[in-house]
Amino acid sequence: MRSERTALDCAINMLRQGYLAIDEDGRIWRHAIRSHGKWRTIRARRAENIGGKGYLRLTLQIDGKLQSVMAHRVIWTWLHGAIPPKMQINHKDLLKQHNTPSNLELVDASGNIRHSYANGRTRPWGIPAARPKQWRHKAKLTDEQITEAQHMRAHGYLLKEIATHLNIGTTHAHRITNANNI
Repeated sequence: MRSERTALDCAINMLRQGYLAIDEDGRIWRHAIRSHGKWRTIRARRAENIGGKGYLRLTLQIDGKLQSVMAHRVIWTWLHGAIPPKMQINHKDLLKQHNTPSNLELVDASGNIRHSYANGRTRPWGIPAARPKQWRHKAKLTDEQITEAQHMRAHGYLLKEIATHLNIGTTHAHRITNANNI
């Protein structure tokens, strides 16, 4: 994580120098750009972009290379100081792009996961989840249908026959009739 630390340091330094600013809603604004080796003032514009996992990030050019740092980490560090080792920044409302300072909290990894479980995003291993009613706009199988498919397979039916009977794909039929599930 050397590059993130370097990018975080660079972002904090840019905030100190006034090239970046954070508003009360947790948005980061760019007020200057570096052009031909000199800083040039520009009309304020949003500095964040959306990363692959949906979080807002800053992309900065450092030593000729583009490096990214998560916007919520920049905001927390600017307002509260360095993030301690093994700690994470949690979005209280689970919205990855809502970086309002009051929405951010410092937690450890297990606290972050517990918060996610408590708010229905994911579930801890070993606790069965309520099965959704649809998947890809098709009705999901009931427990009875799964049991029926497993019995059909145990009595020699082909996966294609089971799939046709239940209106599912053969891969799904194989998955639910796998010997480990029976």
